[in-house]
Amino acid sequence: MPLLGALTLREIKPATVEQWAADLRRRGDGAPSILRASAVLSGILQRAVVNGLIESNPVRAVRRPRQAPPRQPDPIPPALIEAIRAQLEPRDATLVSLLAYAGLRPESEALPLTWRQVGDRSLSVYASKTGRERQVRLLGPLADDLAAWRKLSESGGPASSRNPQTARPPLVFPPPGGAWTPTAWQNWRRRVWRPAALAAGLPADSRPRDLRASFASLLIAEGRSVVDVAQQLGHSPATCLRSYARAFAEFDLEGRETAEAAIRSARCASSVHRGGEAPTAGQ
Repeated sequence: MPLLGALTLREIKPATVEQWAADLRRRGDGAPSILRASAVLSGILQRAVVNGLIESNPVRAVRRPRQAPPRQPDPIPPALIEAIRAQLEPRDATLVSLLAYAGLRPESEALPLTWRQVGDRSLSVYASKTGRERQVRLLGPLADDLAAWRKLSESGGPASSRNPQTARPPLVFPPPGGAWTPTAWQNWRRRVWRPAALAAGLPADSRPRDLRASFASLLIAEGRSVVDVAQQLGHSPATCLRSYARAFAEFDLEGRETAEAAIRSARCASSVHRGGEAPTAGQ
């Protein structure tokens, strides 16, 4: 629905499937989405074949769309992270800080985060897909940001973190309109993240999820092992090495710097720039 729902099973031919996929592409759906939708359609039509309603599965006769190579992680350096944060309201600046300096996945881990999960030295992060819990160490600058935001939100300041549903633990980042729906998140990306990122000199396709790579880069620059970085990010060592192979390969032992020092240095530089223009990607 709605593109195929009005057709009978026998009316769905290979050419119909090709036209359907072309309509999805024109609508703006990417190859991964079309492949997933095709798999669902193929499963439905295969049951029709088994039940004797059609002779063959038309999806199987259609060439699968090519997927572009997966996008490589593109870490944003602390100087630009701070340039972005300097333009935002406290809640949004703290959310950017959490994504960049703790590496949480935006929609599945950061937005549902509650104050109950925030400790003095670590965050308890729950992976929605696996149900597993991991402990992410809390860097000093991030701990300061969270403490300042908690004080402001609990005092009834703008965008207070008080949850109207008191039976649930209060969210660290209260959603606009009462719920972090997919639409609310996309609106945040378009109205909050994108203007600040562009003003800092980042390309138009920069995403909040790129901040996860920023956290990985900070850990690698400290000299952390693949296993340690993977544990902090919540995936396997093999995935970590595959995703951040370049960062590991370019690590220079002599240039090793703690994550906290890198962040504090960027904040000092940002405070100097704040009287004039924020640093951009070339600075």
